[in-house]
Formats: sequence, C-alpha cells, structure tokens
Amino acid sequence: MKAPALERFSSAIAAENARGFVAVIPDIKCISPKEGDLLRGRNPVEMAQLLVRCGAPVLSVVTESARFGGSTGLLRAIARAVEVPVLRKDFIQNEAQLLETAELGAAAVLLICAMTDAKTLQSLYEKTLELGMEPLVEVHTPQEMELARALGARLIGINNRNILSFELDEGGPERTAALASGKPTGALLVSESGILSPEHARLAAAFGAHAILVGTALWQAPDMEAAYPSLRVAIQREKTRPIVKICGLMRVEDVRSCARLGADILGFVVEYPRPVPWNLSVAQAKALMAAVPGTQKTCVVTSGTPAHVLHMAAETKPDIIQLHGNETLEEVAYLVGALGKQGIKLIKALFPNTPKLEKTAADFCAAGVDAVLFDARTPEKAEHSGLANLSVYKKLQRALSCPLILAGGITPQNIADIVRQTQAPMVDLMSGVETSPGIKDEAKVKALFEALQGVLRAGEAPGLCLA
Repeated sequence: MKAPALERFSSAIAAENARGFVAVIPDIKCISPKEGDLLRGRNPVEMAQLLVRCGAPVLSVVTESARFGGSTGLLRAIARAVEVPVLRKDFIQNEAQLLETAELGAAAVLLICAMTDAKTLQSLYEKTLELGMEPLVEVHTPQEMELARALGARLIGINNRNILSFELDEGGPERTAALASGKPTGALLVSESGILSPEHARLAAAFGAHAILVGTALWQAPDMEAAYPSLRVAIQREKTRPIVKICGLMRVEDVRSCARLGADILGFVVEYPRPVPWNLSVAQAKALMAAVPGTQKTCVVTSGTPAHVLHMAAETKPDIIQLHGNETLEEVAYLVGALGKQGIKLIKALFPNTPKLEKTAADFCAAGVDAVLFDARTPEKAEHSGLANLSVYKKLQRALSCPLILAGGITPQNIADIVRQTQAPMVDLMSGVETSPGIKDEAKVKALFEALQGVLRAGEAPGLCLA
C-alpha cells in the first residue's frame, strides 16, 4: 500500500539518501528553450517508465506547454504509468492549478518564489499541504531562501539557472554552493538545472544537495539507460569540512607540510604593491608552486592593474587568482572573462572598511567572481591579526549569490567555534599558523586540521570546492 501522498515524495528522496546516494530526479520535458526538441521521436511516458526501471525514486514532469512542450495530459499519463511519486513542474500561480494538480495524481508541486509575492506564496504553500501534496519551494537568490525559511519549507529546490529568463543562462552547482548554507535545518535540498555530468552531480552532493533534478543531460545522452546510473553518485560526507586555504607560503618545506597535513589550496603573495612580509617575486613563486602536489590547488594573491594581474597569471599559471586590493568593479568584470578563458578562477577580497560593503560584495558576485573573501586585514594593515566581525560575515553570507570565504584572525584554537557559528564553506589562514611572517608552524597546522576533524565528526560544517 502506498504511503500518504504528503510523505511519499520526500520519503523516497530520504530513502535513497539512506542507501548512501544522492537522489536523481529525472525531469520529463519535451522541449528545452535552450536546446530545442528533446524527445526526438521518443514517447515520454515510455521513457519515464524506463527511468523508473533504472532506479529513479521519483519523477518530475513539466506541464508548461508554450516553451517546454508539456501538458496536464502528460502528467496524468505518467502518474498512472509509474509507481513512484511524481512532481508537477510548472508556473503555479493560483489555487485552481493546485486543485488540478491533485486531481492529476501528482504527489508534489513546484512553487517558484520568483513567480509570486510572499503573501500568495504562503497561501499556495498552505493549500498544497491541505490537498495532501508536498510543496517543493524553488529559490534562486539569498532573499528567496529567506522566504523559504519563513514558510518553514521542508523541501527546497535551488535553481542553478534563472527561471525568469527561462533557464537560457549558464549556471551550475556553484549556485547550490552559494545558497545551501542558508537552508532551514532539517530541510531536504534539491539542486535543479545545470547538472550536466557525474562531476556536477558530485559537486552538488558535496555542497549539501540531497537530490539533483536532471533533464537535458539525460535527454541528450546517447544512451539514457546508461546515463542515469552514472549520475547516481554517493553522498560525499568526507568533504563536509570547510575548504582550507593556507596563504603566505615562502618555504618549500612549508608548502610540502601544509599539503601533507590537508590544506586544499596553497596561497602565494606575489608582487603585491604594498610592503608586506610575505611578498614573493614571480621567480620565487614559480619555484614554490612547482612543489605543490597535483591534488592541491594553487592561488596567487596580488593586486594592481588588469595588465599586471594577467601578467602574473601568464607567468605563474595558478588555479586561482585572488585580488586583494582596491580593484574596481569594471576591472574585476574584465578579469573574470580574461582569466576564465585560461581556466583560472577569481576571488575578490573585501574588507571591513569597504564602502557599502554588502552592495559592493553583491556587485562583485554579479560580475561573475567565483567567490568573495571577507578579510579583517585591510590592504593598509596587512599584518593586522584581529578576528573578522562574524556578525558582518553572516549578514554578507545571507545576501550573496556566490560563496563567501572567511579570513582574518583564524587560529587552531578558535576555528571550530568560528565554523560552528558561521557555517563558512571556506576559510583562509596565514599568520594564525605561523611562528613569524612566512614561517609556518607544522604543529599549528596539524592542530588546525585536528580541530576541524572534531567539527567534521559532529557534522556541523558545510563544504565547498573551487574546482
């Protein structure tokens, strides 16, 4: 006998998680506004049955007709043809559509925050529950995540693309990374759209997704039956601690010991335009970076004109460039594109004295940076070791659409409390693991990772990957 509809959809996801896997939700849609005809002569009901045989615990059916080629008749046919719970995916804006959805046999319905105001969303949410269905509340911004939190949503979808442009934009699991830490405790998280490969599925899992909703990647696969199980990745519990960047490295022995003890990103201050004790020449940086194992990422921390930054990138070939000065929005936007062509990620550092900090950070996110770093050390006081204001960090974290890194004053002694308080997905240390500028203390680095292991065992920290 089937469980009540109110429990079936989320229970099926939870059951897949209990087996150790992220739930893969196939999106049954006929047309993609970006890719065109997806069916290519195939019967969508038969393909839905095939995906259930492949192991799909639930299905999503797009019923919007004008741009996605769906229909209510397709939903009814699939709901009758399969035994798993089915989600209706459409632009639901009134109660009449909810009554229709329940009559069609759906167990869950998508409610998109961007498509309605808060009052109407609340009404639709409550009506969905009243009808015995589960609401999947879809968000795309920090503000919409706050709406979902206010609703008490237990099933939240992060759309990695912008539904207001009908998902014609580029987007991937990084959007899930940016918003996941804001979800209500206990809610199930679905990463939607832009999941195009097993690697994307693994990233979504690492960022905290309990399920991924996949459409185009399945429909365009040469063999859908083989493609589905490749997306069924294990939940990556081993990556739940925050990513750790150790910066200001100046000795080969420190590069090797930090890498061996667990640093994910190794940072080098190169031709920084202010007199800081960690400054390296290009030649010195290249020699040190040659000692970094292939399993770790490299980051060059610098500042200056776009021409200077691109010169640094060409000479040192890092995985990441971190701009740690007063670069303008226009300069950063230009560098996002120029460095992106070389496969180099970009981090922009901001400081407590940055004018209009929250708006400036949001603007840099919109310009396409891979992460913003909030540092208690200003460029004028690079050796300052005061702890960053955690309340400001948390306020920024809620407002941004890209990952936010915490730096400044972090030590092995306080890192566990800081991670618990902030849920920071990535932390940056320099003087906190040193005996003197540029001289890392192996015992301190070891103590740092031991403290993080304690957080890991308690399951209290998120993960992030600048891959």
